[in-house]
Amino acid sequence: MKIKRKNVLLSYKNLSIFLLIVIFVLAAYILFQKPLDQNLATVVLPELSATGYTEVALAVDVDTGIINLGGDCYQVSATVEQSQAQSIQDGIDKVVGPRPNIHDLFNDLLKVLDIRILMIKIDELKDGAYHSSFILRQGNTILNLDARPSDAIAVAVRTNYIVPMYFNETLLKAMGEKVC
Repeated sequence: MKIKRKNVLLSYKNLSIFLLIVIFVLAAYILFQKPLDQNLATVVLPELSATGYTEVALAVDVDTGIINLGGDCYQVSATVEQSQAQSIQDGIDKVVGPRPNIHDLFNDLLKVLDIRILMIKIDELKDGAYHSSFILRQGNTILNLDARPSDAIAVAVRTNYIVPMYFNETLLKAMGEKVC
């Protein structure tokens, strides 16, 4: 009985010492920490920069298959397949058919993997087709994917948050129609 009591007292003594060390470390951290903004440098990733880009709003005409992207008094109209325009409109309306299409599947995959769409950037016009960057984030990892703008938009409109869309300013002014 005496040995058991001695072991219990020793356990309490060890626990007390451990707790005192934890309290001491926490107190030192609180008292002597430097503000975070003094230690962190601002890092700007080119993928996340909107310099040279204009944020645009989206309008879709399913009957004609025309997507309109407009901002800064300019609007670009692009023709896509009617099924692509319908998929974008379905995403805007939060409609999922009896069977999910590829945009629904891709959106589900992003959700399951906890990947967030940060933005879409329409970068250039090459060989008569617009090219875009689909910027994604998972944790501390940023991923820049080349994508057809219509596919990137069709996935982005399915999210539960607003994904900003940017258009290269020079390209927007060169290819767009002045609307105001």
